[in-house]
Parts: sequence; structure tokens; C-alpha cells
Amino acid sequence: MNAVSLPKRLDLGKVAIGETVTKQLQLSCKVSLDFDFKVTIVKHNKCFTVEPLAGTVPANGSAAVTISFTPVSLRTEELQLEVLLSEYNAQPMPVTITGSAAPNVIRDNILATATADLSTLQQHRQTQQLQQTGSSSNSPSRRTMSSPAKSRSGSPGQLTRGTRQRNTLLPAMTSRQQQQGQDLVLDGTYFPAALSTQHDINSVLNQQPGKLRTKDIKSAIATR
Repeated sequence: MNAVSLPKRLDLGKVAIGETVTKQLQLSCKVSLDFDFKVTIVKHNKCFTVEPLAGTVPANGSAAVTISFTPVSLRTEELQLEVLLSEYNAQPMPVTITGSAAPNVIRDNILATATADLSTLQQHRQTQQLQQTGSSSNSPSRRTMSSPAKSRSGSPGQLTRGTRQRNTLLPAMTSRQQQQGQDLVLDGTYFPAALSTQHDINSVLNQQPGKLRTKDIKSAIATR
């Protein structure tokens, strides 16, 4: 007799509205016989898709039932299904599948990537500064002639490369927006043209989506 075990609950996690996450239920066969299976949807939900609804688990092999979740509103969704194998005295195996739509998921993913890349860039700069300090320690005249302002800001070429790298962290912007330094608005949150400093990242994290920023309020008052 083939023993198949499925989780009673499967959580697909938090997903941005309109995006899709996919997971699989694995059906395995540990004997030298094929088994047919059938999936019955007990509680329907339009945010979920399940395929295939029927199939065969090969002898000493496995088959997968793919479940996709695409939320359309900010709420927790639930789907209930049963899997039945065509073997003697088999009982339906119930599985409850849940998924949630959460606000600002895209923004949080962008900020997480920006923070990680900014940390990597800072570590790289610190390594370069240590290497420059070590090489200049053998040359007193070069250490005397060095400019503090230049050591802090780095070479123009380095700034250009750093700025270009940070710009790729944000969603696609038009060339006119980048040239004019315009902010990008995503889900009611303003992103600067380049996340170049920790201050830029903090300003995004401290925003409340849909509410005017302080500088926008001052600008509106000044135009009256």
C-alpha cells in the first residue's frame, strides 16, 4: 500500500496585489504500481488556480499539483480542496490553502534591495580607503599633498559609477525624469531619482502613502 502524506494547511504568504506566487503539492509513489489521483475543490476562490485536477502518479515516481495565488484586494483568501488516490480503501486528503495581499510589498522589496546594495557599496569604499591609506603610508609627500575633500568624495568616475548602480535599484524611469531629478511615485510613495544615501532610504521608509510630504505642503502654501 502506498502511503501519501499532504499538509493539512498550506500558506502562500503575503503577495502584492496583481502579482502571482506558486507552490506545489507533491504526490509520491514508493511502490511499483501507478496510481491515479483526483483533486476536488471543496471551497472555490477565484484568486487561486489549481492544476491539474486529475492525473497519474507513476510507479516509484512523483507528480505535482500546482497552486497559484493572485490577490485582487487587501484581504486574506482561502481555498479548500481534497486529493483522492485510486487505491484500495483510500480516503480523501483535505488541504486548506491560504494567501494574503499586503500593502507596500513592492516598496519593501525595493527598499530591501537598495539597503543591501548600499551596504555593499559602503563596504567596498571602506576597503578602497584602507588600501589607499596603506599605500600612501610609505609616501609622506603624497600623504601631505592629498586633499581631504577629494578623499571623502572619491574620484568623479567612482561617483558616476555609484550613481548609475543605485539608479538601477528603482523601477524604470524615463530619461526626462532622471535628467530633471524628478521623484518616482509608486503606490502613493515618493522615491528619489537615486537612492544614494541612507537619508534617502529613511525618507522613503518614514513616508505615509497617499499623504503629502512636508516640502509639498510648503510649496502649495508658497504658491498661494
